[in-house]
Amino acid sequence: MDKTWQRAENASGNNDLEMFQAGFARVIGGAPAYVLPLSLTSYGMPVERRLDVYRNNVHLSLADVLAGNFPVVKQLVGEEFFSAMAGVFLQTHLPRQAGLIGFGETFPDFLDGFEPAHALPYLPDVARFEWAWIGAAKAKDAPVLDPTRLGDVTADRIGELRFTLHPSCRLVSSRFPIVSLWQRSIAGEDLAGLAFEDNGEAVALFRPQLDVLQRPLTPGGFEFLKALADGCALDVGAERAATHDDFDIEHSLETELVAALGAGLFSDFKLPDAAN
Repeated sequence: MDKTWQRAENASGNNDLEMFQAGFARVIGGAPAYVLPLSLTSYGMPVERRLDVYRNNVHLSLADVLAGNFPVVKQLVGEEFFSAMAGVFLQTHLPRQAGLIGFGETFPDFLDGFEPAHALPYLPDVARFEWAWIGAAKAKDAPVLDPTRLGDVTADRIGELRFTLHPSCRLVSSRFPIVSLWQRSIAGEDLAGLAFEDNGEAVALFRPQLDVLQRPLTPGGFEFLKALADGCALDVGAERAATHDDFDIEHSLETELVAALGAGLFSDFKLPDAAN
């Protein structure tokens, strides 16, 4: 049987295989064939050409995955620009594990430094919104917190409560109207008239059952939930949220807490031992 690739006769053992695999991964990432630690013999086609074909197929497949994960980003920049952008991204961000779960996580940060896209300063945050949506959709299932469980907590200890956000919950905030932009793009609507400056939006994405839901958040409401997600007690979270004008501890705390409980944003809570 003909062999397309033939490794050198002195190449044997696990160390050689590992070295070859590491070198081959570098070649797929764009390095020239000579970085391979083992010699290759090609039949019928130059080695570099065969490697180019394999590299291109891998990159095209990964670019398709990236486009599937960030459809609105692709829609905003156009197919040709997105393809070129994905090609640059893949030069230094190939998957580091066999599966593709998690591939694209670094794409929003990449967009922060991608000079050709700086004319669209909201693009990285749109990508963060799309990645948060994926995270919410693929998070493990978990029951939501039954608010009646709080009935046994005495009023003097409410402020000590530490809530656990539902594992699907993702918090996203931007100085741009990323939620409105995403919604319009998904619906195929024109973005004309959408004010981008001084029109930031924040949102909680979560999946209490089958579908990913959105809950719009004020700046104070976002800070409140973020503090709880960081493990802060309820009173500390309220104090952090109160640094925003839209959050008043006396009135907003109850409103935000009741709304979050009713929406299903929490999965559990803890109350420190009174003896500690």
